[in-house]
Amino acid sequence: GDSDGSVSFNTTIVETNGKTKPAAIASAMNLRPGEPFTFDPSRWNNRIESASGGGIFSRVWNLAPVRTPDGSVQLRIVATEAPARNLEYGVTKSLYNNIWEGEVGFSHGNLFGSGERLDLMVRRGTREPHPSFNAKFTGNSLTPESAHDVEAFNEYIGVTGHEGGASSRRGLTIRLPRLLSKRIRGSVSLEKTAARTAAGEHDHLIHSSFDIGPYYQKLPSGGRSSVQATANIGGKLDLSTSIKGIGTFLSKTTPYSSYAATSRQIFPLSSTSSSANKPPITLALQHKAVASTSELPLHEALAIGFAARVRGYSPKMNGPLSSSVVGTAEIRIPVTLPANGLVNDGSVVIFSDWMAASRWTIRDIKNKVKSKTGMSSASAPLLSKPVRKASAGIGLRSVLQGIPVKVDFTITDDGKVGANMALGPDFDV
Repeated sequence: GDSDGSVSFNTTIVETNGKTKPAAIASAMNLRPGEPFTFDPSRWNNRIESASGGGIFSRVWNLAPVRTPDGSVQLRIVATEAPARNLEYGVTKSLYNNIWEGEVGFSHGNLFGSGERLDLMVRRGTREPHPSFNAKFTGNSLTPESAHDVEAFNEYIGVTGHEGGASSRRGLTIRLPRLLSKRIRGSVSLEKTAARTAAGEHDHLIHSSFDIGPYYQKLPSGGRSSVQATANIGGKLDLSTSIKGIGTFLSKTTPYSSYAATSRQIFPLSSTSSSANKPPITLALQHKAVASTSELPLHEALAIGFAARVRGYSPKMNGPLSSSVVGTAEIRIPVTLPANGLVNDGSVVIFSDWMAASRWTIRDIKNKVKSKTGMSSASAPLLSKPVRKASAGIGLRSVLQGIPVKVDFTITDDGKVGANMALGPDFDV
């Protein structure tokens, strides 16, 4: 024991051949032979410690430059590698069809020694005809500017209560970390979709997606803002025309697209209490607009519907949408709780949500309109009235054993009162 009464233990470090490649660490830290040695702490934190979600190393015992006998400098790392394999399983309730689903997931966070990640997932609902699976490989996560990922999927989405009935997808997606600039990311996918409609539709799709931003801006009085956008561009392929030449094949491809933009603003309404280290009361705003062309596939229209969420309503009630505008306003009031080991300080949130949208119509309905009106499918009018919803309420926010928990009490514009519990943090800038 030491003179102050504390007890210290010796630590024995056993040298082994680890999984992580030294060259991958050097590349991530921008260290090259023959160039001046420079250690960037922020680069270490952002790349090595946060790689693959949990870090390459579970503990770093020593991190320091060391001069070698030939006069050069090396970065000496004494560390314990984190367990790379992870198995998770659980039961959730699907937002798509309101049924219980069982899920098993396996991941490997350092597959080839450069932070490559492999994720495998199998999921099945109680009334689904077959399981869904997803296999995703992500390249060198130590250098995210060059990392790509490849994903194969076979997903079943059962939805009731709207035209379309059910949808399944299978295909392959390739995502690229940056296109043209750091702020533009892209992906390309080939997939087959099946929709349980009156016509028994099957579509073969080629799809590309581009994420732009977010772009951040400081506002007066300590406010902050962000803007980001997404563009989805694709085509429905007629494979029967592929043998007739590339010109015929391209002329029979039906294009579609959708576009989304999201803006967020945070405004402090009170000053920060430095003595109590208490965050200020804030006003948080979020607005999102989505538009699409008439030939949008069913699963894309469903995604627009689920994203147009208004608290107090079930997202699946929206069904597939072709366009939407959604807004949220929140006043977040920090709350200090008595010190305890279970629940951290939280906040009270007073909120209001609203949305306006147009419903998506499937192709066979449009063809009926065409036969009666003589108009083309692209110009056929929507057969339903616009969707409008709004709600207001109060919510509680806290962190329970490290997990952000949200509880909202709402009243909708049609007078229904409800409560909802969810996990995850609120939006921020």
